[in-house]
Amino acid sequence: MLLVGLVAAASFFWPELKRELPRLEEIAGTTSAREVGTDTASAAGVFECHVTSVYDGDGPIHCAEGPKIRLSAIAAREMDGSCRPGHPCPTASAGEAKAALERLALGQTLRCERTGTSYDRVTAWCWRPDGIQLNCAMVEGGYAARWARYDVDHRLCSQPAAG
Repeated sequence: MLLVGLVAAASFFWPELKRELPRLEEIAGTTSAREVGTDTASAAGVFECHVTSVYDGDGPIHCAEGPKIRLSAIAAREMDGSCRPGHPCPTASAGEAKAALERLALGQTLRCERTGTSYDRVTAWCWRPDGIQLNCAMVEGGYAARWARYDVDHRLCSQPAAG
């Protein structure tokens, strides 16, 4: 009986929801500066991150300003050494990948360009002050694999540092 009620309610509200869906998707795809925990530049997609810690080879990278970053378009092994089903799987161990990302990022002030979200993390392209793109450095070093599904614009290793 409950299922019948749910189906009836869903069919009643579906036309309204269908009309509002593009607006809801637009809202869901944007993040205010307050949510990211940085200045107003983050609302446009560019923000700074003072790196305080790194969890594994593709993130999260923890920022003093608040956000946790997952590097866009790459995949590193999980800390237990596994690769998730359907994810690219690099040959480097999880420990090697984490150590490489720590060497590249820990203590740095990164300039990042937001690409979206993944769970409670901001996905982003990130550059060090010397212009090195972290996403690219991890792949070129063999610590992470390119995840083509999230690199449709071929920005990995080809995009100059964000503004």
